[in-house]
Amino acid sequence: MKKINISGPLCPLRENEDMKAHTTFKTGGPAELFAEPAASGEVETLLREARAAGLPVLVTGEGANLLVSDRGVSGLVISTRRLASLFLEKPRERPPVNPRAGQQETVILRAGAGASISRAAAFAADSGLGGLEFLYSMPGSAGGAVWMNARCYGFSVSDVLDSVIFLDAGLALRYADMKEPLFRGGFGYKRSPFQAESSFILEAAFCLRPSLPHEAWKKMRAIEEDRRAKGHFAAPSAGSVFKNNRAFGAPTGEILDGLGFRGRAEGGARVSPLHANIIINEKNASSSDIRRLIEILQTAAAEKTGFRLEPEIIYAGDWTGWGAS
Repeated sequence: MKKINISGPLCPLRENEDMKAHTTFKTGGPAELFAEPAASGEVETLLREARAAGLPVLVTGEGANLLVSDRGVSGLVISTRRLASLFLEKPRERPPVNPRAGQQETVILRAGAGASISRAAAFAADSGLGGLEFLYSMPGSAGGAVWMNARCYGFSVSDVLDSVIFLDAGLALRYADMKEPLFRGGFGYKRSPFQAESSFILEAAFCLRPSLPHEAWKKMRAIEEDRRAKGHFAAPSAGSVFKNNRAFGAPTGEILDGLGFRGRAEGGARVSPLHANIIINEKNASSSDIRRLIEILQTAAAEKTGFRLEPEIIYAGDWTGWGAS
């Protein structure tokens, strides 16, 4: 194993860390090296030392949308879990950067990359601010939500995103808002410019508007109940498995439901009997069980409809030889 020259009480390196504890699917093999930095300086040091040692790096927050190979992950896994600050800035005197936020007085909520995006929505509501309700009860971190440009209930993160602080490919500390060339045209349906950049999101700022707490919580409780009715909390899962391509004429769940896939099982993995676009870890599933089931759904949908469903799931770790005959 190649060594990284970083140690100490603030950011210890752990070997052979069980990734089942760090993904919402609760599957996956061990990480060769694992670290949970608590400050941007620690992140920079980790990335610099990993680069010098020639080690690949995987970044994870709450591990939503991440399917780690049963063989595990070589190199370094950096968890943003300890980069979880949440705080408010004073109301801005200038109009918000993001025009979707409107022209009324706004407040900026700053969230560390590892902060739960659902907790950020609750924090905003309790502070008398609206705009993040659509993300309540969704698994994932603030950094992951920005990276994916998470979308649900008719809204995307980019609708309320003000700015991002990140380390770029050269490990320089950068700030960018929605006026930056990096951002213009870089956000789309579950797409962000960070998906094409070797960068590390440290903090995201959201442009929010005043709202009565009870009104925000009414919306969020309705969203939570809708997720519960669809089986999001019935067993370990990553929420929606596939993106919804509007060109297909129907939501992905409806397409798969029409093909009779509710309840379909593969090993310990099962298509949720409540929603066909959710796969659950029902019986101590392996990551391979889940991936096989994903590909069964893709193949069947392509054969019946001609549509190639695009997974939201990211395959991480050693999948060498997967699918080879």
